[in-house]
Amino acid sequence: MTAALLTLSDFTRSILGECNIPIRLFRRDNLPPMVGSYEFIKSTRRFAWHNTSLAWFGFAGFLLFQQYSPLARLNTISAFFTLSAHRAAYLTKGKHFSLLLFAGISILMCLSTKSG
Repeated sequence: MTAALLTLSDFTRSILGECNIPIRLFRRDNLPPMVGSYEFIKSTRRFAWHNTSLAWFGFAGFLLFQQYSPLARLNTISAFFTLSAHRAAYLTKGKHFSLLLFAGISILMCLSTKSG
């Protein structure tokens, strides 16, 4: 039941948030200058917004698989970081540093499932 509520809140946050928060930020033309182009900033903000929702979804999966073996839990964590790395690569066109961090964590989690 907890995982179901977490998933529901995840979808609600992602969908309603996309309609209300990031869209309003993207309409502004007076954003402070940061590293990279406006498109890079926009895609990074969208990635960060939705990656939080993805994390909640991953945590719901972790809760669902907690009754199973530790290997199932490690695979759930690895899957979350793999998806995060793919999203960072896609949305930021491979330019955001988080891609390397998420991919590294995913690889380490996969290696720990092989040795564990």
